[in-house]
Amino acid sequence: MQRGKASGPDDLCAEHLMYAHPSLVIHLKSMFQLILKHGFVPTNFGSGVSMPLIKDETGDINSPPITLSPVVSKLIEMVVSDICSE
Repeated sequence: MQRGKASGPDDLCAEHLMYAHPSLVIHLKSMFQLILKHGFVPTNFGSGVSMPLIKDETGDINSPPITLSPVVSKLIEMVVSDICSE
């Protein structure tokens, strides 16, 4: 995960997970296993905050907005993507 990115609606960023206590890995693993076993994803994993992002000096406001997603949902997407690519 990239450092220095804005936090999502949960106010957590990648640094929170990177520098968290190692026991967090055990809890996240248990949660991910339960999600995969029961096929139920928490509703908040799908939430996000959309905001416009002006990318050029001309101030073109027609560029698509970015969506800030919860960092834990990004993590599970990475895990599932990695599992599916094997």
